[in-house]
Amino acid sequence: VPSTNSKPSATTTPHKVSDAVSPLDTPIAMSPTLNTLPMSFTELKQIVNKITLPIDTDSQTDATKTCREVYQQYEHKTFVIPSKMKKHLSFNIVKPPKDKGKKSKKLKLSSSSQKKYEYLMTCSFVGTNDSDGAIHCQIHHTILDDYFSLSADELRKLSKTDKTKAQEVTRVEGAKVAADICVLSSFRMRLLHSVEDYFSKERESNTTDPILLVTGRNC
Repeated sequence: VPSTNSKPSATTTPHKVSDAVSPLDTPIAMSPTLNTLPMSFTELKQIVNKITLPIDTDSQTDATKTCREVYQQYEHKTFVIPSKMKKHLSFNIVKPPKDKGKKSKKLKLSSSSQKKYEYLMTCSFVGTNDSDGAIHCQIHHTILDDYFSLSADELRKLSKTDKTKAQEVTRVEGAKVAADICVLSSFRMRLLHSVEDYFSKERESNTTDPILLVTGRNC
């Protein structure tokens, strides 16, 4: 797996897409039942603060119940937020999470045609004012796919045979992602986990784990 030492740099000169559409501007297929909620970054930060209190899975306190209720309220919402990337946190190649719901069409494909790995990138996002604080987010892997000339499977294989070249690919092409999302835009985001998954494990208030998933950008 490419080393995190070759992480994308937000200071790299932004790539010119010419007339091509940025991967961020391509809508990701999502359930039509999802509601869209335009709001300020400050309003979103207030929601996140309510659901990221320290959690004890055995606790039945009012605070824990309130966190869960707020999370359920926004679980299937898409937030449209004026924001930008402030800092790149991590980049890696990981195995896709197991599908716990209904079998998707992808599962019907032969094992040879299924992706074994996917890109995972986390960043901190801020609003128009850095003083409003930051929210840790994960970039949807299908967005990252369109920035890289190699698939996650291919880059992982390359790192086994030519680590230096794999790190260069990660640095150069990852910088394209950073350059695109460090510009203030109206980003589409949703809660990263289901309410069951989110409250199934204990966590601390100072966790750096991402809470939101960036799914695109409004043109």
